[in-house]
Amino acid sequence: MYYGVVDGSNLCVRGNTSTTVNNTNALGAYSGKWVQCGDWPQPNNFSVCRWSNELDSPKVNTGMQTSNLSFNQDYRYGGRVFHFGMKGSNAGGSKYGFSSPFASLGQGGGTVPAYTNNTLSSRQNFITTTATAVYGYSFLGYRLESSSGTFLTPVANANWFFNSTYGGTNMAYIKYFFASFFNVISDRRLKENIRLVGKSASGINIYTWNYKDVLKHGKGLFEGVMAQEVPQASIQHPDGYLMVDYSKIDVTFKKVYGSNMGSRKCKTI
Repeated sequence: MYYGVVDGSNLCVRGNTSTTVNNTNALGAYSGKWVQCGDWPQPNNFSVCRWSNELDSPKVNTGMQTSNLSFNQDYRYGGRVFHFGMKGSNAGGSKYGFSSPFASLGQGGGTVPAYTNNTLSSRQNFITTTATAVYGYSFLGYRLESSSGTFLTPVANANWFFNSTYGGTNMAYIKYFFASFFNVISDRRLKENIRLVGKSASGINIYTWNYKDVLKHGKGLFEGVMAQEVPQASIQHPDGYLMVDYSKIDVTFKKVYGSNMGSRKCKTI
């Protein structure tokens, strides 16, 4: 049997191996559903009956949306539950998360928990992720587990399949996919009226500037870094200019809307 613990109570699910951790040989309600429950929202009661209702949280795509049917009926076709969480860069208001089987999005570098999207492999053998960049940013692609993980694909709307392998890791053991965003307009060559206005806690120069091409990059005063000064967070865009992944540095890219710059010591560069 496969054993798990929820709120101090023991649960067992049919399987052929005795264990207290995720078991890939367990059948029916396989997965960390019962042991990785720290992120489940409260005060829901996570009985097997309630969990099997896909309209409740945590969400599981069971194919039975209109009623909370018996556990036996939910799993009569077999299949396993699979899921993963989503993380992403803190890229302004850029969003990332899931579009299928349920829509669930996050932003600001936060985590979209796995419990928001679970599906039975016999009902739907893939989960779809999505990512949308806001002005000033571009979606770079998905990585395995973290911002420094193996690069997987640049496709924003991607399907991830049950029992498939990504970055050398089988889906059964993947905890997170990471959505990477880059600021596409951080190259010094695209800017003018550049002023040094401060330093970050780690010593990175912080500047304000205007863009030379206001139709393409936007009109106004912007604040951030020069891509050439942060090679650890920069990558070259196909057009030859440098982009910056602001999630890797302690500076935030932003547009300054009529801020009072008189109180800051500025140095024109």
